[in-house]
Amino acid sequence: MFFFQELVKDQKTKTQPLLNSTAVLSFSDILREVAVNNQSSKLRYPVYISGRMVPKNFRPLTEKYIPYLGKELQKAINEGNSPKIQVYIRALGKIAHPDILQYFEPYLEGQRDISNYQRLLMVTALKHLANLHPDVATPVLLSLYENLGEDHEIRTAAVFMIMETNPSANILQRMAEFTNIDTSKQVIAAVVSAITSAAKLQGSHTQQMYVYI
Repeated sequence: MFFFQELVKDQKTKTQPLLNSTAVLSFSDILREVAVNNQSSKLRYPVYISGRMVPKNFRPLTEKYIPYLGKELQKAINEGNSPKIQVYIRALGKIAHPDILQYFEPYLEGQRDISNYQRLLMVTALKHLANLHPDVATPVLLSLYENLGEDHEIRTAAVFMIMETNPSANILQRMAEFTNIDTSKQVIAAVVSAITSAAKLQGSHTQQMYVYI
């Protein structure tokens, strides 16, 4: 952990884009696996022999590492550095802690400007958050999906990220009903595809949704 921490912050590393990107993304993966995803920390690491790699409430995660990556993302946006923007969006997404949303939401909600492509990356970067914290990710994703004024690619990505939350039948029915007022053929097609796949996996209790599509 310490090695990656120092590697990410090392000035020589920062001047080598490929090495810096690899270090940042690898460090984010490690943070998720040992400090956010309790299940993987038990399965992948000998916690019953040597204990957890980090304490259960690992304060540096929210007080140091996530803020650091958030500041680097903002700096890259201010500089218009597209490669770095993409790296730090992915890095924050990989951590999958609810605190990452404070760095994404101003852009997802249109309070601050970035390109649609970069906003799309932010939506897809929520995949790990959707898996580990569906209760946190779902409201954000539903808000994007149900915003008829939003870009259809953003809304479509939100649909597929909602599916990563293992949505309840109520959420799927809500989405099915929304197709009656939706104005985007692309988004409607994504919802139909998503619900069809969910119905095959979840069984007969989702079949009733088809009457709304």
